[in-house]
Amino acid sequence: MIGYRLSRTGVAGHPFYISSLGIGLWSVEELCYFLYENPALIDESVVGGSLTRWLTEEFHMNSTVLVMERSMKNGAGMGEILLPLFRAAGYLEPFEIRSFQKRLQTMASGGAPLQLKMKGDALARNRKYGEAVSVYSQAEENTRKGETKLLASILHNRGYALMQLLHYEEAYRAFRRAFALEETPKRKRDCLLAAALAKPREIFYDEAEELEAGKEMIREVLDTVDSFAVPPVTPPADLLKELQRIRQEYHSEAGN
Repeated sequence: MIGYRLSRTGVAGHPFYISSLGIGLWSVEELCYFLYENPALIDESVVGGSLTRWLTEEFHMNSTVLVMERSMKNGAGMGEILLPLFRAAGYLEPFEIRSFQKRLQTMASGGAPLQLKMKGDALARNRKYGEAVSVYSQAEENTRKGETKLLASILHNRGYALMQLLHYEEAYRAFRRAFALEETPKRKRDCLLAAALAKPREIFYDEAEELEAGKEMIREVLDTVDSFAVPPVTPPADLLKELQRIRQEYHSEAGN
């Protein structure tokens, strides 16, 4: 992308709403940035009549919209539909447009499980963890027999989203299933981390032994968990007196 530029084409009077993220976009440059970074979130709710009306009414991109609408009518893919917009905006370099189209092609050729997995990843990147968990569950349901590597990745990423929601026990189960399908050091470490957060310490050690985790990995995980701990706050002996002191200090600073 050609540097950071808020808007070359101007700012809209009304934003274009992205329902999946709950955000509004105010310029064509913002729109291009969203599209480029989140190809998995591009669907009919984004690319359709509401988008072409917005581009026409807010930015008078009539000729660009005509080409886009012709592609839509002919059943073209998202890459072909959006290409005139990218070219008119001048926001992406040619190699970035090619990269964007290649990612769309990869998604299309991967079938529903990969598309849903990538959508979940995009939602998680945008901190929509609850929505991501739901999409990962759909991706799991759509995986076919033999797609072990993809299923392991879906389960692992679902565990990550659950961790962000503080659902440590569910995250542990997801990580453990992912590890059973594809045993890697990262999956093992994340299993241990979720176990350390979800279970009593003695059970954690049992899980670590079952996973055949080394001492160094166990120490690293426990150090990470201990760094999350908040030191306990000791309440003042005379709480009423302490509240009066705080109030007096406030009035003093406020000039009362």
